[in-house]
Amino acid sequence: MDQNEQLTQAQERVEQILAAFDALRVAIGDGKAERQLIDEIFRYVHSLKASAQTQELTDLSRLAHASEDVLQAIRTGRVSLDDQVLSILNQTAETFLELVSAKESANTTALIKELAKISTTAGQRPKAEIEIILSALPSDLRQSLSDEEKHKLQESISESANLFLISTSFDIVDFDRQFQELKDRLSKTGELISTAPRVEQDRSDRIDFRILYTRQADVEAIRTDIASFEGVSVSAIEGIAPVASLDAAASSRLQLDRDPRYVRVSVEDLDQVISPAYSLVHRTENLPASDSVLKEKVESVREPPLELAASVVRLGLTSIERLLQRVERAGRAAARACGKEVNFRVSGQELLLDQSLCDAIADPLIHLVRNAVDHGIEPSNERSKSGKHASGTVIIKATSSHGQTRIAIRDDGRGIDAKAIEAACQRMGLTHHQFPLALDESVRMIFRSGFSTATSVSEISGRGVGLDVVETEIERLGGQIRVASKPGVGSVFEIRLPVTFGLLEIVTVRVGQQRYVIDASSVVSPETLDSDQFREFKQVSLIELLGQPLPEGYDRQSHAIILCDIKNDLSQGSASSRRICLLLDEVGEREQVVIRSLGTHASRWFGVAGATELRDGSVALLLDLSRLIK
Repeated sequence: MDQNEQLTQAQERVEQILAAFDALRVAIGDGKAERQLIDEIFRYVHSLKASAQTQELTDLSRLAHASEDVLQAIRTGRVSLDDQVLSILNQTAETFLELVSAKESANTTALIKELAKISTTAGQRPKAEIEIILSALPSDLRQSLSDEEKHKLQESISESANLFLISTSFDIVDFDRQFQELKDRLSKTGELISTAPRVEQDRSDRIDFRILYTRQADVEAIRTDIASFEGVSVSAIEGIAPVASLDAAASSRLQLDRDPRYVRVSVEDLDQVISPAYSLVHRTENLPASDSVLKEKVESVREPPLELAASVVRLGLTSIERLLQRVERAGRAAARACGKEVNFRVSGQELLLDQSLCDAIADPLIHLVRNAVDHGIEPSNERSKSGKHASGTVIIKATSSHGQTRIAIRDDGRGIDAKAIEAACQRMGLTHHQFPLALDESVRMIFRSGFSTATSVSEISGRGVGLDVVETEIERLGGQIRVASKPGVGSVFEIRLPVTFGLLEIVTVRVGQQRYVIDASSVVSPETLDSDQFREFKQVSLIELLGQPLPEGYDRQSHAIILCDIKNDLSQGSASSRRICLLLDEVGEREQVVIRSLGTHASRWFGVAGATELRDGSVALLLDLSRLIK
């Protein structure tokens, strides 16, 4: 492995560490999840230290070693994971990123001293508590436990888990597969403390394991869960009461975990609550309302389930602030590695997004911002010669429109160079294209698998290298990626993601016998306009936008008209918009509805952003007017 590959691998490892710390902050209060993440971070840091030593990155190696000591102290219970320790460890992880990219950081010496102070002043947890638990174990198993395993056992028991000994006997031919499947099954509902193999001399064709396992369940529940595994037995280790004397930090987390005011609910369960609640809203629509008093009562009946649906939707969403922070960090690291001066501006941190989407788009966004820095932004001397400011700018902006979340990476760099793409085409033997290439053809070429304009490998990225993977991942999520560029001015890469499940205020419209919904924020005039009011605006027929044939005798003037504010295409500026008059057959009232995603193939349905159930139970598509009109 050459040096470039080693640096890239080290940078990816640091990104994994930062992502694990993000997950750790969310997991505080869940003892099992905390321990698993600390173990994961410890392994990542250990790997990073080895890589740093290989590349002779002395500062990075020293800092990784110091943080490894603190993580080990946490794993053995000598240091509590409080806010101060977590903050220092997180600063350390961010400094890792600086050291991998720039090979130097002013924070290194101070952080090493802070970490060393934590390690050297670490206490020793009283042994009496764990000794009570260990005394109930078989002597050989008790003696084989490491300090980390003893601490994990003590913490798990203190969280009211029961202790079990699971014995296995697997055929030596495929024991590894069976053992891994068993561990995966057990890990879903409990915690594996230790595994110890054992081979009997009179049974050389089989391998036995003993697993020390904790879970908040009885022995029968565990036996039922693993009944499909042959040669596996479970026995409860009795006589162990939960340990009461915990340190202050663990006690507070445990109190929160057991607090009856808090419950853990899966996203799937939240979704199952929303649909019935919203369905109840529809049923109240059919209640008779012949007089004003009854109509007021009907309206009061509708509000509670609608508020319930809105509240449950919000519970399933998370702020994208951490995601944007992570993307910005990756951009700054890339700038340092390239030796470029780049200013970053981030907006839209308050936007809420489904957690699964946040996780899925992190890598594509990081790849795009690295591309913007490495091959979008020019070196300072080149920018100065062309009359630009020596420092480049990358803007990371998140917005929500037409039921979609849009995250754009905009740079003021050199733009997409059609001539460079033509040269790359010829170099790769793609001579069947007509030259010169138009800009839109050049944009499509950079998403071709394996295409690159780079004549040499960059340490960071290449505009075009891996963009096919980015596009594939975004389309898998039901989204799309759009690009606009102007040579010498810059480029913008925008990811558009469909809403997975959320509330949106819409206006229902009808064309022929089919009803659709559009984002109410696009509608300037809530009522239909007459012919004298819309002459100054461009008139667009919705039936034509949808690609449907015009009925015989179609008269534009006889149709309902609403005034809409449509955002311009990326190339015209993301903030600009224009107003058009939309012609259709009927306009309904504004209302709040639950919008659902159309799945992984949604991006292939041009101009459709999602779907909703209307009050009468029929389904209507959510239209993306800006895309349809373009």
